[in-house]
Amino acid sequence: FRYSVIRLTVSSLSPAPGDNGKTIRLRLQVRRVHEDAGLFLGSKLLILRMLHEPAWNYDLDFQYQATGPLGEVLDSDTILDDDLAASKVDTIIEQVSIESIDDDGQRALYKIIVADKKWPRHLREGQSWNSAAYA
Repeated sequence: FRYSVIRLTVSSLSPAPGDNGKTIRLRLQVRRVHEDAGLFLGSKLLILRMLHEPAWNYDLDFQYQATGPLGEVLDSDTILDDDLAASKVDTIIEQVSIESIDDDGQRALYKIIVADKKWPRHLREGQSWNSAAYA
């Protein structure tokens, strides 16, 4: 496993070109905030886990509560189970690429295409969160 201790920011959400608005292109700025953060990886599972983190929270009784379709399909147990999460990843994430890494290797810009526009419904441009996602 490679653990990431990073800060993520949604830089853009837009329809992916050429698919009549079915899929969404998401640009995600990733910044290392701890020296133990691993390499920037183009892993779909890593991205899925990163995108899942803001897709849920705890209710007043400390029970899992989804904040959008991604959190409804993947609960906190499923996303942490490598086999279960891997079985879902291709139905949610179509493509992951790293568009750029800055000169000092501390920031990267990812381009992600999700399979359906509903998956990033819990995200907004400019939204940020910390992550300890792994793959």
